Formats: sequence, structure tokens, C-alpha cells
Amino acid sequence: MKSTAFMTALLALALCLSSPASAQEAKPTAQPALKLAVINSREALARSNKGVAAISEIQSKFSNQRRELGVLQQEILKLQAAGQKPQTRGPNTAQLQQKLQAYGAAERKLIQEVSQEEGARFKPIIEVLHKVVEEYAKENGITAIQDSGSFVYFDSSLDITEEIIKQVNLSN
Repeated sequence: MKSTAFMTALLALALCLSSPASAQEAKPTAQPALKLAVINSREALARSNKGVAAISEIQSKFSNQRRELGVLQQEILKLQAAGQKPQTRGPNTAQLQQKLQAYGAAERKLIQEVSQEEGARFKPIIEVLHKVVEEYAKENGITAIQDSGSFVYFDSSLDITEEIIKQVNLSN
């Protein structure tokens, strides 16, 4: 009798383990589909209305310094050309070195100032861009957005750059 009860209990356990409910529990839950998008963030930044305005303002602010560098560069080229003639080689060497040093110092200073100005002007635009990208991803069920510069190839249908530019332009 004990063996019959044991066999009945074993059979009941086997039936429980093979039931559809327990089979469903054993299956892993399905993960949501991964939805990707790609953006050219540099293009979005530079082509947005605020980005175009910032670039124009930066170029305008430093146009005189760039012009001065161009004049200095022309003077250097003239001295280099004159230094190739045997009769003017000696006196121009010291002047040429002085101009080259002045040009290098002025160029480094300009690069540093432009970099600082870009950082200051683009920081708020970048913040708007990031906010727009995040909102766009949530609204469109996008799991991940990658900068296009990181890919060797991607299907152009994944590119959301134009949509993001439009949204950035609409934001305040």
C-alpha cells in the first residue's frame, strides 16, 4: 500500500512537471526588439539654426586675427622667396625667423581663443541637442542611438539627423 501511494505521488509529480503551465514558466521571457538609429551629431550641431548662428558669430569675431595671420604668412613667403637669392640670403634669415616665431605664437593664440569661444557658444546648443535626441528616442521607441562616425556602414534608413535638426530648430 505504501508503494502504491508512493507511485501515485510520483505520477502526480511527473504530471505537474509536464503540464503546459510549468512549461511556460520554464521558457525565457522575450526581450523587446532592439531598435537602433544613427545621427551625425556634428552635422546636426552645425546645420541647426543656432549652430549656424554660432559659427557665423565666431567667424566674425576672429576675422581680423585671421586676416592678420594671412598678412604675416604673405610676408613670410616673400622673405622665403627673397632668401633663395644669394645676394639677400644673410640679412633676411634673422627677419624670417622672427616672422616665423611671431606667426606660430599668433596662430597658437588664435586656435586657443577660437576653441574657448566654440566651447562657450556650443555648450548650450549641445545640451538642447542631447535633450531633443533623448525625447525623440523615447517618442519613437528607439533603444539606442549611435553617432554615424562610429560606423563603417549603416543603412541610411537608420539616419535621424534631419529629423533631429528640425526638432532642435523648433526648440527654444
